[in-house]
Parts: sequence; C-alpha cells; structure tokens
Amino acid sequence: MTERRLGSSAGECERDEIPQAAEDIRWEAFWELLDLAAAECGLSVSGLAKAAGLDATALNPSKRFAPDGRRRWLRMDTVFRLLDIAEISLARFAEAMEQGAARGNVKPGAQTALPEYALLRATSFSHLAVTGLFDRAFLPAGRPRGSVVARRRLDASASPWGEIAAPITGCGPHDYAVRLNTVDYEPVFRDSSLLVIAPDAALHSGDRALLHGEGVVPRIVRIQILSADEATVVSLIGDVSETIDLSQRLVLHRIVAATL
Repeated sequence: MTERRLGSSAGECERDEIPQAAEDIRWEAFWELLDLAAAECGLSVSGLAKAAGLDATALNPSKRFAPDGRRRWLRMDTVFRLLDIAEISLARFAEAMEQGAARGNVKPGAQTALPEYALLRATSFSHLAVTGLFDRAFLPAGRPRGSVVARRRLDASASPWGEIAAPITGCGPHDYAVRLNTVDYEPVFRDSSLLVIAPDAALHSGDRALLHGEGVVPRIVRIQILSADEATVVSLIGDVSETIDLSQRLVLHRIVAATL
C-alpha cells in the first residue's frame, strides 16, 4: 500500500489521565486530520465514509458529538478502515495528530502556522483552454486580479486568474484552484466543486489528475498506469482508456483536494 504523508490514530490513551483541555485539542487534531485525509484523496468526508463502508453521514460535523454534547471518538477498527482507504499508516497519523495537538492550533482556518501560499489562483473549468492561462511549462501564468472567494462560478471574461483562499494547508507556489461548472464529472466530482490542483505533486497510479497540453481539451482523468514517458489514463466521462505520450507536451496535474 502506498503511504501518504500524514500519520496515526488518536484514541490510545486513558481518558481519565488526560486534562480536559489537552484532550479537547487532541480531539480537534484528530478530526481535522481526517478532514485533510479525505481532501487529499479528492473526497468529501461523506465520500471517505462511504468508501470505508460506513454510513455517508458518519463523519459529518454533527456526528462528532454525542447526544449529551460530549466529544465523540471513533472506534479503532473504524479508524483503521478510514486510514486504509486514505493510504495513511497508523504511525504517521498518530505523529501528525500529536504534532497538531502540541501546537494547539488545529482548528481549520485558525492555524498560526499557515503556509506561505495561503491564496491560490483560481479559474473555472470551462476557462482552462483560454490562451495565456498557462506558460510553456504549463504552470499558471500571470498575476491574479481580484478575489473570487465569494463566487460559486468564476467570470472567465473578467481576468485570466482570480484569487481564492486556499481550502487546505500546505499549498505550493504553482498550485491553483478550478471551479467545476459542468455536470459531466458527476458523481465523482459534483458541479460547482472546487478542485485544488498541484502541478508539482508526485503522481501515482489511481490518482485523479487534470490532463492538458498543446492542442488538448483539458479534462479530468484517473491514472491507471504511469511510466516516465507515458501514462494510461481513464476518462471520468464514459470510462474510456487511452495511452498518452508525456514527451509530446502533454501534462498531468494531480488533483490533491476537492471541496464544495
């Protein structure tokens, strides 16, 4: 199993031996890391739950508290199933959770150690083929003009790139966001989903990626087989397989997160 860089589980310590404030921080770190694990798989938390054989609502924020208001922890066998789907080892999850708890700043959007690239260039899916959006290396070109944080659909005529607050941490300098404005990729990605795309991220078989290049209509594919010079990909529309020559100015940019 390919292991992602996250970490191990949360609930191995005796509850009555941990001060309440410290346990609350660990609980927040635990759930935030599960949210991040889902995003890095290109799934919502509901999608991650279903992939692990759970009810689609099992990981929803409303289910993270017991009826009496106490904070809820997952059973260890459930954690194992979720980490298996996310391809994260128990040890790595535990390490990442303890690091987050030690910082005490694990609430989404409230971190004090935000990455340098907390804003992303953003555009709509239908705008991806516009000339000048990417440079010769197929990296985002030009400076963003204005915020698109509040928009569900981006105005392709307004500027080459808008700008949006990064929905996940750890974004790189070339990462960008694409708002889907098509139903073609449902049910994998819903219309109006926001995709976070990382051109510099390593690619692996099974990854979902944006395929584009010279003379190619940009489209979302799943990588089936990958080598240094070519890749066999499966379109998410119609499940059609094709082999592409990556030396012919075609690129695959990995989709690292998807949110609504």
